[in-house]
Amino acid sequence: MTVFDPAPQSSQEHSKDGLDGHSAAGTSAEAAGQVKTYVLDTSVLLSDPKAMLHFAEHEVIIPVTVVSELEHKRHDPELGYYARQCLRLLDDLRVTHGMLDRPIPLNDEGGLLVVELNNTAQEVLPLSFRGGDNDSRILAVAKSFADQGRSVTVVSKDLPMRVKASAMGIDADEYRNEWVADTGWDGMREIAASEAEVGELFQNGHVEIDAASELPANTGLVISSAHGSALGRVRVDAADRREVRLVRGDKEVFGLHGRSAEQ
Repeated sequence: MTVFDPAPQSSQEHSKDGLDGHSAAGTSAEAAGQVKTYVLDTSVLLSDPKAMLHFAEHEVIIPVTVVSELEHKRHDPELGYYARQCLRLLDDLRVTHGMLDRPIPLNDEGGLLVVELNNTAQEVLPLSFRGGDNDSRILAVAKSFADQGRSVTVVSKDLPMRVKASAMGIDADEYRNEWVADTGWDGMREIAASEAEVGELFQNGHVEIDAASELPANTGLVISSAHGSALGRVRVDAADRREVRLVRGDKEVFGLHGRSAEQ
């Protein structure tokens, strides 16, 4: 498993008084300077839906505001797939551990996940940051945990969010795990379809196939059936309905041909 590798700590050190209300093991580890608290924003989870699993023995905080933002992105034609994947992972953790109203283990290394419902009071923020928007709520969570004496880092792919956190004296870092992790995603998928579905695809140029109903928009498809195969691409309409459009394998662009049908 690839572990998120944060940048070196800045000169702004936070006192470590333990994990108030969390596991005793976490308390002693943080007191020894081993465990850190990472507050993730929505941009991180949309870039890697499994990001929460990549922080080894550390504590991962997901503000409930982030869950709401993921919910609002579920039907986005580009980001909806990643939002749904992350929400499914959270639901799997809920089913496994019964509830999400307390810290739950993420791995065998001692890592914990907290879906934070509280600590969103704007009073902990500088006056200029009390905008009542989602970024402010996430920063309020981070500041509240930092004020409890934890070693907090805000993790975001959004530059303004990192700048705001740093301006408040909270460490901030960009999530980079997807740069080095091999996710196996190359934009193509092989799916199985019935002979009737493939026939409809060739006849009409488009067809709905269950196996493609959760794939991201513009995913390239190699579609196989018992009596033939086809190439397709996932298209998403305004109502978030997914259909497969036929892709002809003999196309050329400016006189150039792909070396394979997929290209």
